[in-house]
Amino acid sequence: MRFRNWDVLVFPATDATPIQEFTTEFCNIPDPDHAFLSKMTSEDPETPGKEESKVLPTVSTYIPMLVPGTPFQISIHSWTQPQVVATIEPGQQAMIEARLFIDGVPITYVVCPASSTWPMVVDSYPVNSAFGTRKRNLTFPAFNQDSLNQWANGDTELGRIKIVISEGVAGTSSADDEVSYMRLKNIVCFYYRYAPQGQCQTPFTFPFLIHYPRVP
Repeated sequence: MRFRNWDVLVFPATDATPIQEFTTEFCNIPDPDHAFLSKMTSEDPETPGKEESKVLPTVSTYIPMLVPGTPFQISIHSWTQPQVVATIEPGQQAMIEARLFIDGVPITYVVCPASSTWPMVVDSYPVNSAFGTRKRNLTFPAFNQDSLNQWANGDTELGRIKIVISEGVAGTSSADDEVSYMRLKNIVCFYYRYAPQGQCQTPFTFPFLIHYPRVP
């Protein structure tokens, strides 16, 4: 799926061909992070002229599911260097963040400088154990038939792979030289609704989700 200069593709881990997409749609939805990000940027959520920051451009598509447990990866491209709108203070660096959610559950996130060489690839997530933090491959989730009915009601994150791309800044604390990242603005959200092949190709679409829980 593509939004402006952002392009996101989902691949089986062992295949260079992205999974086919069906019935791609676009809409603006209320940004679930708006109130939180307004506090981070000292922006008054009710300030006139701030309507654009209250909505999140969202692109949605249907993809045929892989066999549950199949490793997969997500490739995130910016065809031009991202132009971060935040004011960059001395000692700070413009950053791009990608957060991954599956069935509404936060799985992992990746942060890189806006000047990075693209694509950004998400293919694993951290797992904490007694032996430290290890990486585990992303694996395709199992399909839940109930998600079809819940899509029709427009009120579920079940059966969705979601990627939210945001911008922010990173800087080093003078006290302890620790590098910290601060999210400032959500740029775009990509939704992949997965289902068996035949159900992805049906000639109807479902209403889009309007109300979301706030994502920390």
